[in-house]
Amino acid sequence: MTARDALQQVRERGIRLETKAGKIIYRARRGAMTHELRAVIISHRDEIIELLRPATTGLDPGALGHLLSMPLDVFARDGQLLEVRVPGVEVTLWFVPREADAEHLVREGVSRGRVWTALELMELLSRGNLQPEHLTAVALAKVEFGGDVLEALPLVDAPLGRLSALAYADGHFTAQVFRRAKVFKQQITAWTASGRFGVPVLTVPESPEPRSGQCVSCGCLIADGRRCAVCVEAVHVALALATKA
Repeated sequence: MTARDALQQVRERGIRLETKAGKIIYRARRGAMTHELRAVIISHRDEIIELLRPATTGLDPGALGHLLSMPLDVFARDGQLLEVRVPGVEVTLWFVPREADAEHLVREGVSRGRVWTALELMELLSRGNLQPEHLTAVALAKVEFGGDVLEALPLVDAPLGRLSALAYADGHFTAQVFRRAKVFKQQITAWTASGRFGVPVLTVPESPEPRSGQCVSCGCLIADGRRCAVCVEAVHVALALATKA
């Protein structure tokens, strides 16, 4: 298993990795970090630390400061491509002046969900009264939905009191929520398009048939209720997005 494979497993298991004084520190729910995965992380320690390091732009500090202080309309005209690391988001994001720059990055293999154009940023910020947790949530949603910002913007408009608490939660947990919400929204859309009323039983593809004590959506073990915490939040987000669509 390579260092990148290990980081992919880390993300899928909802584990958060950080570096401090040359060491790798992790935060995870009970049972998420296995002995095998820990051994792989230790064996690829230096490479993983390098992958976790904030991306650099190749600009000198003065030029970088000038770019970051640009009004967005000026950035759209005169800016350069910037790869940055945002707190709470596992992957780096790209800020680019124009849609053509975004298309270039997509051709290079960068997910469109990681790229923000100046126009998308202006559209997001024009909503007003956005708190940092809303911005983080929308950035995560855009990454997980892999599309343009218009698909994530309903999260800002939706009256979701839960969204703030969700965005304050661990970023990896939030990413799992949006990943499942995307699947659930597709199921709701297909159900509605078929002319049926109500909402289908929303499930994660290839999840086992639920039994007593298991989440009805993903099949994981739960202490009580019908769904695990991730699926509960994913259902709320999917319903909000489907309502706004």
